[in-house]
Amino acid sequence: MSTKFYYLFLLCFLKLSVGSNLLASNKDSLDSPKFKAAISGNFGTNGPGLFLHYQINQRFGVKLGYFKGGLNANYFTNFDGNKIEVVGKFHFEMINLMLDFYPWKNKNLRVTTGIARNFNDYKVNLTPQSSQTFGYIVYTQDQIGEMSATVTGLKYAPYLGIGFDKTVPKHKIGIGLDIGTFYQGVPQFELFATGSFEPSATAENITVLEKAFNDWRFFPFINFQLKYRIYP
Repeated sequence: MSTKFYYLFLLCFLKLSVGSNLLASNKDSLDSPKFKAAISGNFGTNGPGLFLHYQINQRFGVKLGYFKGGLNANYFTNFDGNKIEVVGKFHFEMINLMLDFYPWKNKNLRVTTGIARNFNDYKVNLTPQSSQTFGYIVYTQDQIGEMSATVTGLKYAPYLGIGFDKTVPKHKIGIGLDIGTFYQGVPQFELFATGSFEPSATAENITVLEKAFNDWRFFPFINFQLKYRIYP
């Protein structure tokens, strides 16, 4: 009798022990965070930027970011022996909302898609530096005037690319890389001109420019990230 009681007691103890372990593991899974979060500093073709990242699960992550940068080019060129200053101002600014998808749960390779509010614009201004001679006729600077062109794209630019990292790094610090492209549509031109350039600022010439730059629909995106995990 005592032996049977001993075995019965041992069996009950084992069941209670296993049950308590299962409850503990379930509690741990319930207490574990539903997502992980990080911030990152970015630098790439769009200039410097800042992102907020959420790792939803092993398959999906989402991130919201902002880029702002620019590039100015200033040089002189000669047209029929006449000196002209060319000033180019390239303004990059985007607000991005992107979704990361991991085809393989335990791999860092991901596919990223999303959309950006596009504020990019590119301006080029042509200014003669002195009186210009065309044939036997001399034109003053005011007579020649100036010409500038502004180029813009779609307000909302879809994105598709690949990346190499986790949306949120496993450790406190991580790095990442994005390679892809934004679709900006056919470049939209605006021409402004004064003096002798003024007749060139026509709708017909704008159409000619848009056809000439018809292939410039995609904006390449290469972006390096330095990430810091903030939660958990």
